[in-house]
Amino acid sequence: MSSVQRFNVLELKECRDMVFACCSSDQFAERMTRGRPYASREALFETAEAEWRNLSKSEMIEAFQAHPRIGEGKGGGKVADRLRPHGEVH
Repeated sequence: MSSVQRFNVLELKECRDMVFACCSSDQFAERMTRGRPYASREALFETAEAEWRNLSKSEMIEAFQAHPRIGEGKGGGKVADRLRPHGEVH
């Protein structure tokens, strides 16, 4: 079974959560989940691009705000700080 086929048969909540983890817009996640099944990887990506372009400005801001800033990890701390050996002072 291909990855797209597995994506197509995920439970609704699991699929939506997976999409939301990639693009933290409620509308995007809902539209991509409801758009299943996708015939191919290309069809899924084409739909994702089209749905991204169809988001409102506020929906895009919602997605961007959920992601860490460049150089920060998911917890908001600097990635470099987490990679530094324990006890090392910078």
